[in-house]
Amino acid sequence: MSTSKKEITIRGHKVSPGFAVARARVYRKQKPVIRPASIDPSGIDKQKKRFREAREVVEAELKRLMKREVDQEALDIIDAQIEMVNDPELYSRIETLIEDSLFAADYAIYRAFDNYLDLLESAEFELIQERSVDVADIRDRLIQIASNHSVDLEIEPGSIVIAKQVGPREVIQLAEADIEGLVMDRGGTTSHASIIARAMNLPSIVGTRRAAEMIEDGDPVIIDGKEGIVIVHPDEETLSRYRQKMADQEKEEERIEQLIDQPSVTKDGSPFILRANIEFLEELPNVKKYNASGIGLLRTESLYIRRDHFEDHSKQESFYGRIMEETGNLPVTIRLFDAGGDKFFSLGSRENNPFLGWRGIRMLLDEQDLLRDQLTALLRIAGRYPGRMRILVPMVTNIEEVLAVKEMLLGIQGRLVEEGVPVDEEVQLGIMIEVPSVALQAPQFAPLVDFFSIGSNDLTQYTLAVDRSNELISEMYRQNHPAVWQLIRYSVEAAADADIAISVCGEMAADPDCASCLLGLGINDLSMSPVNIPDVKAQLIQREYSEYRELAERVLAAGTEDEVSTIFREWKQDKDHG
Repeated sequence: MSTSKKEITIRGHKVSPGFAVARARVYRKQKPVIRPASIDPSGIDKQKKRFREAREVVEAELKRLMKREVDQEALDIIDAQIEMVNDPELYSRIETLIEDSLFAADYAIYRAFDNYLDLLESAEFELIQERSVDVADIRDRLIQIASNHSVDLEIEPGSIVIAKQVGPREVIQLAEADIEGLVMDRGGTTSHASIIARAMNLPSIVGTRRAAEMIEDGDPVIIDGKEGIVIVHPDEETLSRYRQKMADQEKEEERIEQLIDQPSVTKDGSPFILRANIEFLEELPNVKKYNASGIGLLRTESLYIRRDHFEDHSKQESFYGRIMEETGNLPVTIRLFDAGGDKFFSLGSRENNPFLGWRGIRMLLDEQDLLRDQLTALLRIAGRYPGRMRILVPMVTNIEEVLAVKEMLLGIQGRLVEEGVPVDEEVQLGIMIEVPSVALQAPQFAPLVDFFSIGSNDLTQYTLAVDRSNELISEMYRQNHPAVWQLIRYSVEAAADADIAISVCGEMAADPDCASCLLGLGINDLSMSPVNIPDVKAQLIQREYSEYRELAERVLAAGTEDEVSTIFREWKQDKDHG
């Protein structure tokens, strides 16, 4: 696969570890053309029939996909798409648009999905935005069939597919076409497309932004799923290096299998705990695969994409119940709904700075019915699994917020007892330390709660006044800044004095070097994406606990982020040379 063109590297986000070397096939998805022309009233029945037939075809296609050799993660995602196709509210909305507005079937489908997609795509939270791809995929497929413009995937086996974005349905079809890898300009690591690619062991990269523009059909390409990069027109030296990496990959997988079964203890026997951060049921298999010691952060925002789900206790309880049931006897920490009003509510105007705005517990205490509904659902499930559920309050900034949540929680428990519903009276309540004022006042917060959970991502951006999603200043977002480490130290000391648990659930926990320092600071409970557990564990079992303490002392004495980075680098070199 030699080439005379200059080698270039495109960076993205790693989705599925692994390597692939092949020719590129640029997949340009054909979007259906929609014309908002009115129909004659005599054509209403015909357009309704078109929509119903399209719905039946899409459902049949999805059910065929379920019969293919895919794992439970993929099956759950496809099942969710079938539910979307059969959503009675959506069905009714489309038929109403045909009847009352005299829209053709394809335009009625487009309009019915339109508001929902606007809501998703305007969300500040990437996890919510990523769901728009799934919804658009179903919408476009329905429109294609209703307008008789169905397009089949035509991809050469053995190629690496480059695309702007693809939906979960298409990922399965591409994998079944025996492609070698997948590169997507849009999407994130927790999108359903990414989850399926990972479940099917398809080397994949997302978030490359312009790969579909920069790469042409037939270009030689390498996917490095470990580093999250795509190499176009690799030279002979690069090709040789990656062929060796591919040969070593099988040995690495064997190493990981052996590693995850080893005890989570330092070289001298000091224990640590590695838990999983998840949001979706589809991620549960990875909790087991990487032998996570429970769930350290279960995000709940996906339950509330639609306002009419807020008061639906059955949907909430079903979700929480499945999480508890499928994690055996392991503990599960569930974070209360953490999203601001501009993402889900009609406020008349958007907030200028939503990250510093109406979000987390601030919003929940204003929308008390929402908070009460969620706490009720959580406590009903906690009663079925006593001693296992912990409830986490996000975006806390003052003590009064904690007292208000505790009062509501106790009131709901009392009401459930009166109704004869089993409750876990010892269910633990904790707060996230994301705001510097809470870290500074940690000694006052600690006696009020059962545990602290440090959200290092937000703590970093609030401490440094850096919006981590702003590309203009993203280089200034540095989690190794000494001020961040000092705030973590204050929190650790306060937790120790009050004899409560403390953990970290942000990106720091997933970084082996930061995890080593956190352990040295006295935080032996770390939560991360399940795929990061092996690398963190591999580093934490290498040394004695005293060495991690020494590392933490050196980091706390540093004055700049560059000094901290140098300390980590030298510390690793000492081990390599030892």
